[in-house]
Amino acid sequence: MMRVAACQTEEIFGDVGAAVRVVHDFAGCTEAAGSDLLLFPECFLQGYLVTEEHVRGQALAVGSPECDEVLARLAGIRPMLVFGMIERDGGAFYNTALVVAGGRVLGRYRKMFLTAGETVFTAGRDYPVFDCGTI
Repeated sequence: MMRVAACQTEEIFGDVGAAVRVVHDFAGCTEAAGSDLLLFPECFLQGYLVTEEHVRGQALAVGSPECDEVLARLAGIRPMLVFGMIERDGGAFYNTALVVAGGRVLGRYRKMFLTAGETVFTAGRDYPVFDCGTI
């Protein structure tokens, strides 16, 4: 049996450190209950503010030193994490759900069906599947 916990918070706009602290706090509350998977909202890491200025200023590239620093801060959390982030890849921006275990990126889902207000993002193309049992 898999135990899944979902976290819904007030928006944290542009404060990645505060978002990481929320993940740690939530993991501390749910780990005792035996959760295997912790879920967080879309664009959680930087805040869901879909303006070109916010997206360009807050986007992180997976594999960048800034993103690696975030992952290092999450490495001690036992459950698998899925959290939303604003991702930059080259000149494109994505509304991405990052799948992380032990501070490592296992994969990502880039939102495919964007709303009319999300024109700053590029639509994803894949439906990836992740096995939580392999961590």
